Amino acid sequence: MKSANSRMRKPAFLSHHRVFRVQGGNRASRKVAPSAMMLAEDDRDHHVFASTILIGFHEIDMKFDLRLKPGLLATSGEIRSLLRRFFKGAAGRVRIVPTIQPERMKKSQGETILHQRGLWSHASADVVRRRGLGRQVIDVVADDHLIFLNIRGTAASGENFLDGRRVEFSPRPDGSLVYIPPGCHWTGWDEGDAEGCYLMITATQDFFSNLTTKLPRTGTLRPELGFRDLPIQCLARQIAGELSHDDSMGSLIVEGHLAAIFGLLQRRSGTSGRVSRGGLAPTVLKRVIGRIEAHIDRPPSVRALAEEAGLTYEHFSRAFKQSQGSTPYGFYNQRRLERATDLLRTTAMSVTEIAIACGYASGSHLSTRFRRETGFSPAEYRALWKE
Repeated sequence: MKSANSRMRKPAFLSHHRVFRVQGGNRASRKVAPSAMMLAEDDRDHHVFASTILIGFHEIDMKFDLRLKPGLLATSGEIRSLLRRFFKGAAGRVRIVPTIQPERMKKSQGETILHQRGLWSHASADVVRRRGLGRQVIDVVADDHLIFLNIRGTAASGENFLDGRRVEFSPRPDGSLVYIPPGCHWTGWDEGDAEGCYLMITATQDFFSNLTTKLPRTGTLRPELGFRDLPIQCLARQIAGELSHDDSMGSLIVEGHLAAIFGLLQRRSGTSGRVSRGGLAPTVLKRVIGRIEAHIDRPPSVRALAEEAGLTYEHFSRAFKQSQGSTPYGFYNQRRLERATDLLRTTAMSVTEIAIACGYASGSHLSTRFRRETGFSPAEYRALWKE
């Protein structure tokens, strides 16, 4: 172990907090719990301490927190040597699984009242709930894929920068998502509700690489801030639900959800971020979308929207699709489904009441469209979001 103030060697050093996994397959592996406690008590010589609470393990997969004391650094080789000494019975290899402290990425004066963490073979998830939030300073960068889901509270105003380049800020209400690929640096600030809760999912580069080798062609995933995608939202929420399960099936279930998320992100990357030519002018597009959203229960006709834009029906339909990637009617269907999910999460309205408020003919009409899009009924979706 080296002091942070001493001269560092060429190899990369571990950051302040990492989670380690010991993998083995013999019965002696069960001795891992007292060994972890002994490591926590005997930290003077090794300048490290371990959590005395095991996050969860079974015969071939054991996990625990190991943190460096403030001001200390260690190479991964030094950590492996240390762990092998304490886990003599756990024959097998020791591999490092990175975890990130989300509070360091989103700093504020608020108080953290809940922090739950789940660790699996190629991923981790953190649910963080805070109150007394003021301005939140964002500084997000990692070597792995990061997915944020805003569970509660709206970031109403702020600034966003990606790799030092200013990008447009869009409000992030609950249910909105952020995707940051490896190496991308997201900075800025936001302000909004005094209480907030979010989910952060970390997926390793190895996991994504293994997925892409099975596909004939994949594009580069781009960062996205504050986007809405109902299927990804539901999958992320199911990963959060796995925090309450500590069994051997967790990794399989989480990796299945992650594979679907990356597939949907790849599909989005094929349509989002394109520079549209011949689309609607930004001011016209904003006015048209505003009119659609103001009349979700009784949408204006496409011809009425074309008149609003001062264009012919054919020209408007073509320009709208070039700008938004979908027809006006397809865009309206997506927006009213999003409005329905907002009402399911935030109100006690019945499914029928929500259906009428969002322009559906009946509760069964909403349920059919909802299940087709998400795989859940409206009642199941509402239960998924209950604490």
